[in-house]
Amino acid sequence: MHCQIYILVKTCWEEDPEKRPDFKKIETTLGRIFSYMDTLIRRLQLYSRNLEHLVEERTKLYKAERDRADKLNFMLLPRPVVKSLKETGLVEPELFEEVTIYFSDIVGFTTICKYSTPMEVVDMLNDIYKNFDHILDHHDVYKMKEK
Repeated sequence: MHCQIYILVKTCWEEDPEKRPDFKKIETTLGRIFSYMDTLIRRLQLYSRNLEHLVEERTKLYKAERDRADKLNFMLLPRPVVKSLKETGLVEPELFEEVTIYFSDIVGFTTICKYSTPMEVVDMLNDIYKNFDHILDHHDVYKMKEK
């Protein structure tokens, strides 16, 4: 393109007027040059809009995946642990002088589930956990939070 403009300007400066292009030829040459420029600009604008659209889509996908990962982390880990991991990438361990870990089994749980509706099982488990919490409230106990 620069070559075409250079050649056009150079021929317009010819000392011999017969060698100079007429106005029609100048207009035609400039029309082709600027038509090419307009096409190039339109293509670049289209390409730019396409890239912006792709970035927007990928950003939405990234945010959705990040939210999904956060939701899963909050389901599996205590909130302060997730917050610390997100902020610093580290979790400071807590030190307790004495600990007791309580494991329990609900005798006949499989049979209870077999003869109960899902909501009855959920209600029963909620009642059990509420009773645990009520008992722990009366003692100097730090209960590890599940969430």
